[in-house]
Amino acid sequence: MSERIKLDLRTFEEEVMTAEDPTAVFQKYFESTEGASPFQADVKLKESVEVEGGEAGFIDWMDLVNKLMTRKRKRKYKSLRKDHPEFTVVVSEGDSWFQHPLIKDTIEHLYHSHAILSLGAAGDEIIDMVKKGQYLDAIREEQPEVFLVSGGGNDVLGEPLASMLEPWFEDDGRGPARIVNQNLPAKLEEIVQAYHTLVDQVRAINPDLKIVIHSYDYVIPRDGGKYLGKKMADKQIHEKTEQQDIMKYIIDTYFDTLKSKVANLEGVVLSDHRGIVASNKWFDEIHPSRDGFKEVAKKFRTYM
Repeated sequence: MSERIKLDLRTFEEEVMTAEDPTAVFQKYFESTEGASPFQADVKLKESVEVEGGEAGFIDWMDLVNKLMTRKRKRKYKSLRKDHPEFTVVVSEGDSWFQHPLIKDTIEHLYHSHAILSLGAAGDEIIDMVKKGQYLDAIREEQPEVFLVSGGGNDVLGEPLASMLEPWFEDDGRGPARIVNQNLPAKLEEIVQAYHTLVDQVRAINPDLKIVIHSYDYVIPRDGGKYLGKKMADKQIHEKTEQQDIMKYIIDTYFDTLKSKVANLEGVVLSDHRGIVASNKWFDEIHPSRDGFKEVAKKFRTYM
């Protein structure tokens, strides 16, 4: 029988806020579970955890964790602005590649060289991020040198993915292109329009602000994987090499679209993350591990 771990709600916030590495605190009490969309990290209490000081059944744990992470990162940002005036000032908005409670993610690695006001809360599609526009006030108030954006993963690899895949049939010479239908380019056009709106919004505030966007690395479907594997199996796509080829085709098409239709806008820089995370440096199908995110952050630094 595993040792019981006590989580005291009366001191949990202080434990997170004073920790050097808050992900270590979250890892002690929580484990990953399926989110509403791939780039929405979600957590549940480990079975070995006993909650004190409150009724666990009435708590939205992911909401609580997100709020604590946001508060912790705002405090971190203010501290870095004060203690390291030489650091590049950044506002970031994004999905779980920028804020994941159980992994030292991209933003956590970038804190070593950048003062980042992180607005990321995993799960939003880029279309929704632009509609909310919460980054606009931050850009006005903080006057950053860089605006860092992670978006598009949920739009493509989330719920819409199933509609982009045809049921498996023998290769007719087109390779993975025969399986990926026209719903992909249609969705990519929506993403392009969202990015154009984002750029227009930012330019109205600061015409010279550098905007850094990115492609995702080649995600890795797994047998029964909650994000990719199940959806592909439902389409009778079972062969691992073919699964990977289809994901590579989608990621490459996404990158090519951003390069030709968004990175051509003035002041927009596209960070190419394809092929930089080794196969043994993935936390799950779509999130790099701590060491994998270190490579992602390293690539971002070359553009910031």
